[in-house]
Amino acid sequence: LFGRERNIRAGDSHGDIVFWPVLALAQYLMASGDTGLLDEVEPFFHPEGDAKAEKVSIRQHAERAISVMNSRVIPGTALAAYGHGDWNDSMQPFDPTMRERLCSAWTVTLHYQTLTALSSALRRFGVGERAGVFEAMAAKVLKELQECLIVDGVIAGYAYFHDHGGIDYLLHPRDKTTGVSYSLLPMIHAVINGLLTPEQAKKHLALIQQHLQGPDGARLFDKPMQYRGGPMKHFQRAESAAFFGREIALMYTHAHLRYAEALACYGDAESFFHALCQANPIGIRTLVPSATLRQANCYYSSSDAVFKDRYQAFAEYDRVKKGEVRSPTGWGLAGLLERAGHLDEAHDPVLSGLAAGALLSCGGPGDSRIPGWTEGGNGVEGPRDGDHLSHRLCGLRSLKGQPQWVGSPLHQRFKPLSQGRGRDPHVGGAGTARARHKPALRVRRLRRPSQTTLPVFATLWQRFLQRGSPDRGRF
Repeated sequence: LFGRERNIRAGDSHGDIVFWPVLALAQYLMASGDTGLLDEVEPFFHPEGDAKAEKVSIRQHAERAISVMNSRVIPGTALAAYGHGDWNDSMQPFDPTMRERLCSAWTVTLHYQTLTALSSALRRFGVGERAGVFEAMAAKVLKELQECLIVDGVIAGYAYFHDHGGIDYLLHPRDKTTGVSYSLLPMIHAVINGLLTPEQAKKHLALIQQHLQGPDGARLFDKPMQYRGGPMKHFQRAESAAFFGREIALMYTHAHLRYAEALACYGDAESFFHALCQANPIGIRTLVPSATLRQANCYYSSSDAVFKDRYQAFAEYDRVKKGEVRSPTGWGLAGLLERAGHLDEAHDPVLSGLAAGALLSCGGPGDSRIPGWTEGGNGVEGPRDGDHLSHRLCGLRSLKGQPQWVGSPLHQRFKPLSQGRGRDPHVGGAGTARARHKPALRVRRLRRPSQTTLPVFATLWQRFLQRGSPDRGRF
């Protein structure tokens, strides 16, 4: 979050937001041994600026965050309440009562991970008494997950706790509401963070293989949420988004890589390596015949099956798991951007000197080439056109000069922005040349952290930037 945006924040947050800075703090302490950080003083958020904000130590910031965790639970339990959502942004609750009464099993695993990581860090550095308190909290969370969220041997995605004491299970074989029976995230994170017995871990990994595995990777659910043309019953974007991709299409690469981590934690080496290969775009069609051609220099954000609309996707989703539907990638890595007919993106390639004089080729119908990489050497500044990249000096730089267009220009191979949608010339607007020629872009809004999260993250980041290069490389 940039400093200029510090005062722009939502009045609410997903239920998992408060855990992340405390977990980051614990992991930083374990990695660095820098316990002096705990005594540094930083302000809380204040809408009128830091001058009017309360200032306390990072230790007190963390304690305040833990107090918030303890208050945001299902009444009568130690299980974290859902709030305005969890890791899966598409599952924000539609019914306001779900914020206080719904529990996400994935958020519970994060709660447990945060408490155990913090207790381990404090015990390692001689703060045993406080570490014992957090260990007791973690033990209670684990006990209640086992008692309340694992039903018939299967961990539920969500549990709705009624005032009268009854519990409805969602994203579970008992779920008669959403039609979804299995959820990937709580299963894999329960394995990764040690909330399951070996027998339970084995069973859940088998359930993933049976119900959630597709030819291109593990899926968030065993079937998509039902789409009704926009109206919502339980969850917002999962039930209202018209586009069948990313979380909606269920094969989300970040979650798949966590599945690979769970396999590694369990010790299934062959399945672990297979899962990694499913996320590797190089030669992907050998392993996944249904995959379309994919950019090979980065892993993709998702693998999105091609359907006419969400109605067809819902009716024919079994064909995806059988590999009968073509699967292009979701978001990839942007390479070169065209602005008003020329390329003005900074280029800072990390290439061997053997590549000197090579041509950079942008594939597609026709070819766009930029000639003349020149060799400089690490730490040696070469000729460049554009802003200096301050974080490092690379061995090769791009030369000045207009690109040579061979075949169709880039802008003819991208869908233009809809006219009149934006006012910012960098995003596009009606009547501007840039709006007509610039490739379409998506801008994803970041979640706004609560006032308990920002000071810890900001201090960690500043401290990281101040460290010397040997430590920076290790971090």
